[in-house]
Formats: sequence, C-alpha cells, structure tokens
Amino acid sequence: PRRVLRLYYRYLATGQVAFSKNREVNVNKTYEWAIKTLYFSAKRFSLRATYDMMLVQKCTDSSGKLVENIPSWSSFRNYFYSRNYHKQPRKLIARSGLTNYQRNERPVFGSSSDWRSVPGSYQMDATQADIYLVSRQDRSKVIGRPYIYLAVDTATQLIADIYVGLECDESAVVLCLANAAQDKVKFCRECGVEIQSLPPFRPDGKGLVEKSFDLIQQRYKPLLRRKGVIEPDAQERWSTDYRSQSVLNLDEFTQIVIHCVLYINSGRILSDAVTQAQKWLDSDASLLDVPYEELYLMSLPRETAKLTRKGLRINGLLYVPMDMDGLTLDKTYNAAFSRSDLSCVYVLLDDCSFKPCWLSPNQSQYSGLSQPEASALKQHERKQRSTARRQEVAASVESIQSIRQIVRDASAVGSEKPKQDGKVINENRSGERGLLT
Repeated sequence: PRRVLRLYYRYLATGQVAFSKNREVNVNKTYEWAIKTLYFSAKRFSLRATYDMMLVQKCTDSSGKLVENIPSWSSFRNYFYSRNYHKQPRKLIARSGLTNYQRNERPVFGSSSDWRSVPGSYQMDATQADIYLVSRQDRSKVIGRPYIYLAVDTATQLIADIYVGLECDESAVVLCLANAAQDKVKFCRECGVEIQSLPPFRPDGKGLVEKSFDLIQQRYKPLLRRKGVIEPDAQERWSTDYRSQSVLNLDEFTQIVIHCVLYINSGRILSDAVTQAQKWLDSDASLLDVPYEELYLMSLPRETAKLTRKGLRINGLLYVPMDMDGLTLDKTYNAAFSRSDLSCVYVLLDDCSFKPCWLSPNQSQYSGLSQPEASALKQHERKQRSTARRQEVAASVESIQSIRQIVRDASAVGSEKPKQDGKVINENRSGERGLLT
C-alpha cells in the first residue's frame, strides 16, 4: 500500500508516475574506431571483414599474434545493430558515395511535375540509342549509335524538342532548344531562354525526360529487333554482333523517333485521361515568341575563313556565295556552320545579318552529310585515290616493260640497213601499203 500511495502522491505533484534514469551510454572506443574508419569507407568492407580487420590492427601483439581476451564477433555485431549504424545515411554516403545516395536513397517528397505549374520549363537530357545505324552515303558502312536529345515540358509532360544526330556536345543541346521554337509541322514534313544545369549522373533530377527516353526506346525496339537493336546480352560471350544487323540510316531512324514522339504526345493517355498534347493546349501558357531561324543561326558553332576567288574554306570544304553583296575578296569572316548538315554555312556580315554560302559544285557529294559522315567519305575517297595511284603506277610499269620487250624482240631479228633516200622510202611505203591491203 505504501508504494501505491507514494506513486499516487508523485503523480499528483508532478504528473508522472516514474522518472526515467539517465543511464550513461557505454561507448566502446575500439568498436567505434572500426565502424567509422573501416566500415564507413569506400573500400566497402563487410561487417565481418571489418571485425577481422579490427582484430588485426587493434588486437595483435608485435609478432602479429592475437592477444588473449579478444572481443567476440557477436559482441561487435550486437554493438553495431543496437546503435542503428546500419540505418544511418552516413553509411550509404561513405560506402556508395554522395551521388548514389542523392539519386537512389535520399527522401523524395512530392512530384517532379510540381516543379513548374505553367508550361515552358523543360527538362533536357541526352542518351545514346540502343541501335546501330548505317551511313547515308554507303549502307555497307556502320557508323555506330546515334544520340537522342529530348526536352520535356515539366507541367504537361509534352515532348517539346527532339534532336537525333551523331554529335554529343553543346551544339546538340542548342539545336534541341532551337527545335522548340520551330514549326513542328514543317519539321515533320522535312524529315530569352533560361537554362538551369543539374548535377551529372543525377537522373532523379529530371525524371520526366528519363522516362520519355524509356518510352521511346520501348516503342521502337520490339519493332526493330534484328535490325541493329542492341539486346541486354550485348556484353556476354558468344553474343550476336548487332552491328552486322544494322539497316537504318540516320534520316530513317529520325523518322522512327518522330513517330514515337507523336504517339507519346498525342496518342498515349495520362492518368487524368487526357493526352500530353491536349494538356498543353488546355493550359494557360505564356511562352516567349522566339524566331526559329534567328535562334538556330545564333546557336551554331563559328569558324573564321578568308574569302578567296575559290570561296570560303571551312572544315576542309569550299563554300561559295550566290552573290557578292556585302562581301569583299581577301577579307576574313566569321561563318556559322552546322555539324549535322554541311550543305551550307552562314557568313556573319558587318550589319550582323547572315549570308548563306553553299557547297562548291565540285564538292556536291558532301551535300546533306554530317561532319562525321563527311570525314568518313573523305577517308574513303583518300583510300580510293591511293588505290587508283597504285594501279596507275602498276599500269605504267607494265606498259614500259611491254614496250621494252617489243623493242628487244625487234632488235633481235633486225638487220643492217643501207643508207636510203626519200625516193626509196616512198617506194618501200607503197609496197607496205600493198601488203596491208
């Protein structure tokens, strides 16, 4: 009864039945050192390996033998789990890196679509397509895998910009942005921008565009199997050489990607029973009206060249203007060019306007080709010229040898000829004609 009364009076006075006792946390310095130095490291020791390493470094004498009364494995393991070291973010960061933690382990709240509620903000990224392509110039030549750049509107999930090519640099990024300002109907018929850079290797920061890549490749890969598509077993022993199966060129693959994007934008239904294109059209969008041509020309890389009587030599190719208005011979100009189409360059004039210059007629074989394709064609032409020169030299040597042999044969059967005047030669000539008839 007295214990009950004491607890009752304590409750009336303090509102608590019992007081918690402040117990001292028993810290094992050796265990702490092993966990924080060995386990929380990029070497990724297992817990058992960490225990073994602790014994080697902390529980051995000068001769390397274990001392008596070493800590047990169960004691070390219980110490680790009782203090929740296995649940600490520090473990994931120390063993797998900060990038992996931020991408795969960090708390994620909300939706990526809530980042912007008004159309006009794009998530951009690039990927290398899982397919091998052939050259547009010669289908027997494999040119490797193309790159796909996408820009996906954050508010509506609409794929607003695409670029398919062989380049993977800043020019491809700007060309993708320029495509956002282009008339999409014209683009399909033919085949104040703010940029926020996100950390590399962080697909979680732009999940919409990453999923769009996945949707596009899921769309075309089943239809293009045995046509150059790379399967998951590409790195395994005795796997198929998918390069030998390639049949599509860059233009044909671009058309396929466009059809996939059209389906994703206008045919695929979202969770709210509308398409991405309809969501874009129904939104209250306040977008900037950017001239496509101006944005495209400003985005192209530049090269300096002197205008000579033969034209402008840029990237080893000659370009000639349609007229000389605003141009002066022997003057150096800045010229913008596209690495994806070498048919034309644009000379920057003094009034900040651009003047197109087209490929010289004697180099028309490079028209419509990209820079990598033109380089491959040049290399092929060099090999052809080298082979032709070797054949020419061989033919010349063979001709000389034949001529010399004929002379040797004629000299062997020849005889001494007396001195003959013109009358005798004419008589001989008449007689020879009679033999020929």
